[in-house]
Amino acid sequence: MRHTDLKKASRSPHLSFPDTVRLRQEHFGGILFHTRTGTTMEVDREAYRLVSLIQSRGVVDINNLDRVWFERYNHHLNHPQALKIVDKLVALNMLIVMPSGLLHRNLEEADVSEKDGLEEWPSGSVLSAPETVHWAVTFRCDLACPDCYVQRHSHTTAAELDTEQSLALIDRLAEAGIFQLAIGGGEPFLRSDLIQLLVRAKAGNMVTHVTTGRHLDIGTLKEIGKYITSLQVGIKQDALIQHPSAEREKLSELIVRTREQGIDVGANLILSRSTIHDFESIIEELSRAGFKRITLLRYKPAGDRNRWVQEKPASDELLSLEEKLGITVDTYSHIQFRVDCGLAFLERHLPPEQAGYHGIRGCSAAERILSIAPDGSVYPCSQLVGPKFRAGHLPTDEFQDIWRNSEILRRYRKFRTHKGFKKSQCGQCMAKSQCGGCRVFAPDALGADPGCPAPILLPAKSGKHPVDERYAMLVDIQESIGCTEGGFPFATLEEIEGWLEEAECRDYPRWLKEED
Repeated sequence: MRHTDLKKASRSPHLSFPDTVRLRQEHFGGILFHTRTGTTMEVDREAYRLVSLIQSRGVVDINNLDRVWFERYNHHLNHPQALKIVDKLVALNMLIVMPSGLLHRNLEEADVSEKDGLEEWPSGSVLSAPETVHWAVTFRCDLACPDCYVQRHSHTTAAELDTEQSLALIDRLAEAGIFQLAIGGGEPFLRSDLIQLLVRAKAGNMVTHVTTGRHLDIGTLKEIGKYITSLQVGIKQDALIQHPSAEREKLSELIVRTREQGIDVGANLILSRSTIHDFESIIEELSRAGFKRITLLRYKPAGDRNRWVQEKPASDELLSLEEKLGITVDTYSHIQFRVDCGLAFLERHLPPEQAGYHGIRGCSAAERILSIAPDGSVYPCSQLVGPKFRAGHLPTDEFQDIWRNSEILRRYRKFRTHKGFKKSQCGQCMAKSQCGGCRVFAPDALGADPGCPAPILLPAKSGKHPVDERYAMLVDIQESIGCTEGGFPFATLEEIEGWLEEAECRDYPRWLKEED
């Protein structure tokens, strides 16, 4: 609704702050989070003051904004700019327009002289807390899905937090101001106390999502329906490829039962080589089953290395995915497609300003997300789990101390300044601000991602370039193989590149092999 429309709504339209929106003050201003839509919006200090003013008064007459603002802050409001801010917030349902005919209160009763608590802004350049926490409540699972990376953590011997410890952990996250709690595993429904955890998370005003690999029964869905916002279902792509009708029917039944309980349901689809090959038919089956939201996940190192060799997509397959995805999004306009940060290279052609406007930031490990293991250990993300990545232990360490002072978290927030990253293709790519690759694929779990199929590179001033280095390496290999008597190489550069890609596909990232 534009501000011209605001005036049409009533001679004296009023603005109200909805109870579905949460505010959190930050060093740059603040974050608004809509608990029903999941929309997150960053605003500067002046905009945050405006929203806080509306929240503190309950209802504000838009025509009296100048006066109310002056009485609170003792300086005049930039009214045209304020209306632009209001336009945007109303369009995102962050503010509500209330015609004056529906109001039954004296708008002059509010005490505009009271302090608003915004004199002091948080210090530093880090968010006061993550926006989302991913919590693997267990590493146990009874499904044995072939592409599950949790098998990599089978060596973890630390005990899961018990119910009392888990409830205390949730309280600490709520106190820290976390917006969203994403509960997964393993299989979270193997925990007998899961309902208790969901109840406590809702009481802490956190939006809670649960990821499962099970086709839940109606009784379980009724239990969780009051406490979660969405359920993400892990798609068994092998079964969907081999037995599409039977698998689609099971998924369709689950969707109907889930929506009857008022739960938003989505699909998690891992983009293995087989999935990319049958991408169009898989999406068609998911659409026919009734999914309205599909999250696409980059294929991460599986627990089974033979599976990794078989299913890790090569560069040309990732490029084919990029083409297929564009067509698919247009074809299935009724489906909301999301991609995880490991696939940020799909957005590499967006101008940085446009990417920033849409909240596309690439890897946000330790910056906007945080991961918690079943024993309460804290990690930069759910993939980087192990002794070398452990940033703290929530049952024994203070949350803010971990968040602000952990050297591990600081390192991952600043990965773009890492020497190995800066000299790599990722570091010289034009899209490094909104992408930067995935740390899981970096050989040292910190630097550049060698799996990007087509970085956007400018010629280097020195004449040297990561691409040039790759070319020189290929030429060296070609010369070492030798040539025929007529001077023709025994192997073309394209063939050698293919051999290297095949070899790279067969290996886990070096940091994972070192953990064995």
